[in-house]
Amino acid sequence: MSKITRSPASSPASSPAFAITGAGGTSITTWSARIAASGDDGYWSPDMDFDNSATTTKVGFDGMMFDDINSFFRFQNVIVPNAATISTATLTVVIGVNASATFDMTIIGEDVNDSAAYADETDAGDATETTANVTWSGSSSWETSDVEVSPDIKTIIQEIVNRGGWASGNDLTLRVKNKTEDSGEEYSFKTYDDSAGVSALLTIKY
Repeated sequence: MSKITRSPASSPASSPAFAITGAGGTSITTWSARIAASGDDGYWSPDMDFDNSATTTKVGFDGMMFDDINSFFRFQNVIVPNAATISTATLTVVIGVNASATFDMTIIGEDVNDSAAYADETDAGDATETTANVTWSGSSSWETSDVEVSPDIKTIIQEIVNRGGWASGNDLTLRVKNKTEDSGEEYSFKTYDDSAGVSALLTIKY
């Protein structure tokens, strides 16, 4: 029989971490949380554009400014031990506006021990990024309120939790950046400022 052990939730935006131990003694722990505060998700572009209070964030290309648009998602109190072996990890988003193009995005992490909130485009643009990154192919069929799950991003999470200064309970930021769009199209994702229940969700199994 499997044994399930639960630990207390850290905040209303988080689910309890729980471990499932099989008959062979192998244990898998799952932790997940949504964005926990206004200001922890938003978008920026290199051309001095930044917003962390809108009801949607976006990834794509600004056809007027000829500049990429990129999103960030900061997750607080990530309950994953230092150097834990990550088995899977995903980012789940809710679509904010119907998409009209298909292009690729890049998911990458901020390579720090404990991620601070971004206050402006300089904070976002100058952040040190992980070596690990994952391509996420979007779709023109994405419609408002659709729930979309990223490819496995375990390599990104692994690189962050392997840092010497990482500790369980630290904060972690994922960045979703334009990779191939160059004609003025974008994807839109709902944020905490729309509703906490539709903000981005990070799920990690280790």
